[in-house]
Amino acid sequence: MVAHFFDECTANLLVITKNSKATTRRECVQFLIRSGLTHGQEISDKCRAFREIWAISSRNPVINEGLIKYYEGFAETLADFVLDGEPNQVGRARLKALLVPYFEGYLVTARSLSLDVDETAEMLTEMAMASVGSMTQE
Repeated sequence: MVAHFFDECTANLLVITKNSKATTRRECVQFLIRSGLTHGQEISDKCRAFREIWAISSRNPVINEGLIKYYEGFAETLADFVLDGEPNQVGRARLKALLVPYFEGYLVTARSLSLDVDETAEMLTEMAMASVGSMTQE
């Protein structure tokens, strides 16, 4: 059941990125961030499901392994969308380390933060663009 849920989440992310009108690296980054922040402000069934899966994963090694594999794939999809297959391993690792934990933490804390989505998206976009280093393309 959890694997099926993760497959649906991955498919949804692929559809969202495929349908994006973003053309530059900055637009791709900002698109992902705005999508993640907007989703994080909703208390959707998916958010509730993830909270439960996180809790179960602390006691169940099979669920924990599935969660780790999901996040590895999620992170790769984000990096592929932004870096379009470039072999910038340092930039990929930094981008993943910034965005994945931020998005997941934001799901829990969004409603208690003082910055609005626009300010937060701009701040994160600047950080993400800096994280990919010299390969940055506006």
